[in-house]
Amino acid sequence: MFNPLKDFLKPKYVLGLLVSEGFIAAVQVFNGAKGPEIEKAASREVSNPEALQEALQAFLEEEDLKAERVISCLPSSQAFLREINLTVSNPKVVEKIIKFQLEPYVPGSIEEMVVDFLNPGADGSIPCFGMEKKHLAAHLALLAGAGLDPDVVTLDGAALLHLYLSAAAEGADEPVALVYLDGAGTLVEIVYGKRPDFIRVLGDGARAPEQVADTLRLYKLKRPETTVKEILISGRLPQDMDLVEAIGSKTGIKTSLWQPLGDPGAQGQGSLTPLGPEMSVPLGLALYAAEPNLRVVNLRKEEFLPRGHMDLRKLFLFSASALLLLAILLTLSVYQKVFYLEKQDQALQEEIGQVFAQSFPEAGRIIKGRELAQLEQMIAAETARYQGLDEATAREKTLDVLLKLTRIVAEDPEVQIDNLSLEAKDIRLDGRTASFEAVDRLTGRLTKADDFKNIKLVGAKMDRRENAVTFNFALEKNE
Repeated sequence: MFNPLKDFLKPKYVLGLLVSEGFIAAVQVFNGAKGPEIEKAASREVSNPEALQEALQAFLEEEDLKAERVISCLPSSQAFLREINLTVSNPKVVEKIIKFQLEPYVPGSIEEMVVDFLNPGADGSIPCFGMEKKHLAAHLALLAGAGLDPDVVTLDGAALLHLYLSAAAEGADEPVALVYLDGAGTLVEIVYGKRPDFIRVLGDGARAPEQVADTLRLYKLKRPETTVKEILISGRLPQDMDLVEAIGSKTGIKTSLWQPLGDPGAQGQGSLTPLGPEMSVPLGLALYAAEPNLRVVNLRKEEFLPRGHMDLRKLFLFSASALLLLAILLTLSVYQKVFYLEKQDQALQEEIGQVFAQSFPEAGRIIKGRELAQLEQMIAAETARYQGLDEATAREKTLDVLLKLTRIVAEDPEVQIDNLSLEAKDIRLDGRTASFEAVDRLTGRLTKADDFKNIKLVGAKMDRRENAVTFNFALEKNE
């Protein structure tokens, strides 16, 4: 499935690097829109193993290789290889327990080793690989001296497996033996069902034909019903013998020199000679980043994690946690606002219901949630009943005038209206209050109101019997 974010984050240049005693090889791959393309491939013999670090630094500078992402490997001869059967198939669970599952099969302390594995097979078998930390530390120190900090450190056998699965034809699931010579020994890896089904590391590369034949006989004991259909040879082959013919003659199985990049698209920009068998491991390393569905065996774990990887992981975890917390807070805030708005709405509905019941006791049943609409309907009905009183003005209804006067008078609780009459534009207002000051205040409020004019205080006197000041106003409505 197309994933633009994943394509954006994928490194553009991947360098597969093989550094062994007396030999350096590298393949640089460019991850373009059309898939991975090989841009550069180079190798170099190192006559003085003591100067391997200086030779590596000079090699990188002279070949002008881009180290955006570097994947290197250690020889499988330095690793402890074991196939373990577990009832657990979840890789995340296996990751937590695999180191202790390998412990009974290795000498020394398991805490002095880094362990990784490939995904469990259908039968529960898990190929796992243990590497002593001292070998990994020495390898990283060697590369660091040349200015490199690899993102992934794997095994040459894992690189060969990845290269075979990347180059194999669709549906090629017959057993195939990959034979790799590194100058000192021989690695035999039998791939079956797109998995490493049998791995054997042997010394003395000069005896490769006999060793391969012995390995195939041992594999036959494991799977009597299957037969290896083909043998593919790669690595640094001896010059004094035709190894392909010798192994084919010894085993009786079709044997050929493995050149996986005889396919179109194997070349990058410009012309690139098809890669020789000694470049199979660095090519497999360089193609690691191009295959997202294959689990990468990576020995950079625990204290050997790349510093940049640790920082990126912490940053990602912090960002994810912050976003999650922000989402929770925003959700709680929304729910809190909704809760208070619902409570406020409920209180308003109850208050409207009470006003409705007090104003229109004859209305009968009040529909819950429809109080405001019912109240508006009742007000409209009552207003229509007094439509005849609207002859005083063509612009304003009598009830509106009464409402405005009521609001003005209600501002002073000491004022009490005894009589209110409207005739056309003329208004008479009689009432009582506790003091002459209250009468003055009422006069001021009526004067400030824009709805009335010609405001006259007709009379104001103290009524000893009522102990109150009675007043009479005459005013007119504005047009």
